[in-house]
Amino acid sequence: MAGSILKKLKNDLQRHDLLRHQGGKKSKSGNGRDRKDRDRKVLDSIREAFNPFDTKKNREKFQALGQNVTGQQGKPGISKQIGEDQRKQTYEALKRVKNRVGAVVDRRFGENDKNMSSEDVMVERYARERMARVSKASRFNLDDDDDGDNEILTHYGQALSMDDDFAEGDLGLEDDELPSSSKKRKLDEGLGVPMPDASAEPHKKSKHEVMQEIIQKSKLHRAARQQEKEHQEDVVDELNSQDAFDSLMADLRQFEKSNNPTQQDVSEINAAYDQAVREMAFDRRAQPGNRTKTEEELRKEAAEKRANLEKMRQQRMEGEGDDLDIGGVGNDAELFGLELESDGSEEDVEFSDESDAETKQRDLQATTKCPQTTAELKRAISAGGGNDVATIKEILKQVDPARAAGNKKLIEKFTVVLCQYTCQSKETAAFKDLVLILKELVPKYSTVVGDHFRKAVDEVHQKVQSNKPLNGADMLMFSLVPVFFSTSDQWHIVSNGATLVLAQHLSKTMAMDTQSIAVGLYFCDLLLAYQRISKRFIPEIPAFLLKTLSAVDGVEPAAKHVRGPRTSTIKLGSSFAKVKPEGLKLTQLRHLTGDQLVVSLVGVIDRASTLWRSLEAYAELFEPLSKMLHHLAENAYIKEVSGRLDKTIKFAIQDKRPLQLQELRPMAIVTQAPLFEDNFNPEVKSYNMNPELREAQKLKAILKKERKQTLKEIRRDAEFLGREKLKESRDSMNEYHKMLASLTNKINSEEGAERNRYEREKRKRRR
Repeated sequence: MAGSILKKLKNDLQRHDLLRHQGGKKSKSGNGRDRKDRDRKVLDSIREAFNPFDTKKNREKFQALGQNVTGQQGKPGISKQIGEDQRKQTYEALKRVKNRVGAVVDRRFGENDKNMSSEDVMVERYARERMARVSKASRFNLDDDDDGDNEILTHYGQALSMDDDFAEGDLGLEDDELPSSSKKRKLDEGLGVPMPDASAEPHKKSKHEVMQEIIQKSKLHRAARQQEKEHQEDVVDELNSQDAFDSLMADLRQFEKSNNPTQQDVSEINAAYDQAVREMAFDRRAQPGNRTKTEEELRKEAAEKRANLEKMRQQRMEGEGDDLDIGGVGNDAELFGLELESDGSEEDVEFSDESDAETKQRDLQATTKCPQTTAELKRAISAGGGNDVATIKEILKQVDPARAAGNKKLIEKFTVVLCQYTCQSKETAAFKDLVLILKELVPKYSTVVGDHFRKAVDEVHQKVQSNKPLNGADMLMFSLVPVFFSTSDQWHIVSNGATLVLAQHLSKTMAMDTQSIAVGLYFCDLLLAYQRISKRFIPEIPAFLLKTLSAVDGVEPAAKHVRGPRTSTIKLGSSFAKVKPEGLKLTQLRHLTGDQLVVSLVGVIDRASTLWRSLEAYAELFEPLSKMLHHLAENAYIKEVSGRLDKTIKFAIQDKRPLQLQELRPMAIVTQAPLFEDNFNPEVKSYNMNPELREAQKLKAILKKERKQTLKEIRRDAEFLGREKLKESRDSMNEYHKMLASLTNKINSEEGAERNRYEREKRKRRR
């Protein structure tokens, strides 16, 4: 085993005398520099030897004698580093000149105007230049008196008037006695606003005049605001005086005295209010009435009701829960036969003086009336007059979870008891009402109901394994599974187990008597209803149908499809040709004749064919059944089903595509003999005799090579830019977080110093 790399490195350094002591005096001769150069070369060679991946050697397949090939050995690591350094320098140079490259903006008049000719541009430029010169020359001309009339003397921003202030005619009057025009004129003159001269001719105002007017108007508004502010201050001072405060307090005391009723008045007011509320509660006129609706609105409501009922029917058919309100009967009260009182009935408003203890005792009595077993439920129904639906509705109303805290557990147990009672009842009108009530309760308490059905399915599984007959309650339980649970879910804990148990029962049905055939057909029909949406294939169904059809008298089955001794169990009667198909009902299974069994069997075959028409093995599954149905063509319904099966089987066979090998392009056979050139020349790259074509091929090769190299460089540049930008963003974020951390530390330190100073001052004052 080879030694470690560190030991090899140490031995190489000792062998080349590179582990010597570095101290001592420095040599002044040139031997020191030579020794350093030699040591550097030795270290480079050792480094290359210990890192073989830094060197790349090109291996030639065929070595030609006398051919000198350059570039046999390269250093990709160094080349890559050189490229990275060059990209780094270019990137830094671009960063330095970023946002610093400007452009000359030509602002000369008419330079980029396409609507002006060059002569017009020159004339306009000359005119503008002359105007600029004249304005500059006359800016400080003292002889120009054009604007002299508008210039006035000012002191601290206010105009100085040369008139005598005591020469005014209305000097003896107060400001309030002056007319409005005189007030404004006096204010304007005091602010230095020049009065307009009526005799002066109107002329265009200069910029100086406009600015003077703006300044004077702002001063005028400022003075008006100052006067308004002084007036408000005078009003506030007047209100803050003691006399005004005393008068206000006197008014408040008088108001409180007049509006403070006695205890007797309060009781009378409350009694009158309670009496008015009772009268409104019992007054029929206080109930809101519905307005008379138009025919269009009535039709719209009827259409919405039909749509909702159809939606509920679809949900029940698909095994989904209805949209029921939580905690009550909800919108299906009329469907379940529960009558609700109107909003304004006498039972909605109760005024009771019962104590809390009496209320709790009443709730406790209500919770004890809920049956917890099937026997208790039957006794409660018998005590209620034998009307099971009305009794169950009354029990549900008493054990409403909103009435007591313990009612939820009681109603969960009662739901399981109701499921057991429903499975033991018969298919009557009351049975349908019970199913509707359960359909409302199962979504609310799906966990306990699911556990109950799982236990029931497990019990049936034990019976099937021990070959015990199933009773009506077991069969009815399987019929309720698609009503309460989803059968399209392959991994449902209830429906999946029920499907497996039913399939096992079909596979273990060996005795071909009339009763077992009727039960098997019922289970086949039930399994097809399970798979109405998912359409999963159940192989036990066609096997049972084939075995049952072979047991019909007069049907000749194929030997390869039916195993064991054949016995004709189902005998056909004289009225077989006139029998029509009817649905399989659980209450009529014992009374089915042989003719009805055969027609029901063909109906199940028809439904299975429709359900599994998209299977790849459809023809192989139903072709034996179709051939056997030809012997029963005397019945019109069976003849129709047989013809339909023949057509679908024919189309299924036509749609089949035979298996084909995958089409691959032909591969060339590798030749062992090498290709020899008569005029071989190692210096010649191409043997094409056309020079133009040879030059074009050479240019194409060069272009391809350069294009490949350019794309590679572009990809490398893009990767480098991405790395640099990511690095810059990380650096900026680090700087930002450092700045935030420093600011936080500074604030914390200042707060800590201030807190310490405050604590010291506090302790000092306590002393």
